[in-house]
Amino acid sequence: MDERGADRHGPGPGGGQTTGRAGRRRRERSEPNGSSGLPVTLRAPRLTVAALVLMFLVQPSRHGSHLITEVLADPASRAALASCALALVGVTFTLLFARTRLHLARVDEESLLLVHQGMWRRRVVRLGPGHQVRLVAGPAGRALVFAPDGSLAAVLRTYREVWRRDDVIAALRGAGVEVDHEHRLNRAAEIEAAFPGSTGRFERRPVLLWSVVVPLVVAGVFLVAWFLDA
Repeated sequence: MDERGADRHGPGPGGGQTTGRAGRRRRERSEPNGSSGLPVTLRAPRLTVAALVLMFLVQPSRHGSHLITEVLADPASRAALASCALALVGVTFTLLFARTRLHLARVDEESLLLVHQGMWRRRVVRLGPGHQVRLVAGPAGRALVFAPDGSLAAVLRTYREVWRRDDVIAALRGAGVEVDHEHRLNRAAEIEAAFPGSTGRFERRPVLLWSVVVPLVVAGVFLVAWFLDA
């Protein structure tokens, strides 16, 4: 059978599989900048979370585990209670940090779903034509998501590296989402002036933040010293 006969009778054994792979490769090449990489999910590093939990539970010292040593010596002592309180608070905040994530997935050909789970809040934004993402670089960097009517839909301070991915940028632009970079804003006050509501009060006023943090730290040090005082 000549080549024309083979063409008329279709592909030989395994030809369908080869054709399917070739078709998939053509579709992948036709998608801009690897936008087929969605969905994208970023989470807190598991190794960091495990190390923090272990540190708060063990509380290493020169004599081994400070927590175990104090609990075995006298569970009702001030040192044992302080060590248990530190373990409880530390593990709680570590687990809250572990649940943070950023997820970007395609809903349909014209929209994407952005889910940002923080330590305290969960934000869900459906991105489509008319939405804007402004990426602010520098020390106070963040991603600002604006709705089609110009209102601020979300402020994302974590997982900023996701916005530098080619597949994410291609997916956003493919969904009609405008992506801009702001390199002229370096301080929280400047960001707030350009985009009202995009920063917090303590972030804009470091003096106010320190006026709250310093008394809490001093009180905590005295409280720990009182607990450890024999």
